[in-house]
Amino acid sequence: MEEVSNENRILIIIVSAILFVLLIPAIPFDNSIMISINGATSHPIYTILNVLFIIETSFIHYIFVAMFFILLLIAAIAKDKVPVLDEWKIILMVSLIAFAFEEPLINILKLIFARPRPFDQWPLMLFLNPLTSAGGYSFPSGHSASGFCVIAPLLLKFENRIYKILFSLFGYLSAFARVYVGVHFPTDIIVGSLVGIGLGLLSYIFFSKFLIDKLDDKLPFIVFAVALSIYIAISIVGSLIH
Repeated sequence: MEEVSNENRILIIIVSAILFVLLIPAIPFDNSIMISINGATSHPIYTILNVLFIIETSFIHYIFVAMFFILLLIAAIAKDKVPVLDEWKIILMVSLIAFAFEEPLINILKLIFARPRPFDQWPLMLFLNPLTSAGGYSFPSGHSASGFCVIAPLLLKFENRIYKILFSLFGYLSAFARVYVGVHFPTDIIVGSLVGIGLGLLSYIFFSKFLIDKLDDKLPFIVFAVALSIYIAISIVGSLIH
């Protein structure tokens, strides 16, 4: 794999540092921050913003992750016809490997901490205005983790600063949206984001150490099938539990 530039390493450190800094006030003031962000959504002035964040967290986030599966499949099938996708095959596999690890890890952490959703906690529920529904436990945020676990390898890959900034902002907005719509605490999304970044980096290292020498025409299909199977299995198990 290509050597990661110093600038890209620094960007990952900056993104992680920002999240760590945000975690400091989020721990003691989790409820008050939650109320300040979500509680204001009931005002009519935020109607358009409410719709945008509902669309983002309900559809765009899933489309973004699904795009990695679709692009990898296209790259594997049409590698000779779409050379640019063939170049992206490795980074797409890295992102999906991270995603495959993220799904079971986040669900295990949710079961361990068993933190109820904000709208299920008394008396916090009296001050909130949930804009969408969500099942299962709250900590850590799966949306934030899945977003950043596929974004982190892209931040390592990209040299274009505009792209790197846009991907970073998308990760932050996807995480923030979960607090805004009232289904996660600030600490949920920050820890979820950090878990996602960590898994993205570990996946990059794992691929570089163990899979880069085994790269052939079958590997993209194997990664695609394994990552998708894990996601479907976790989704089925999660629906049965909850």
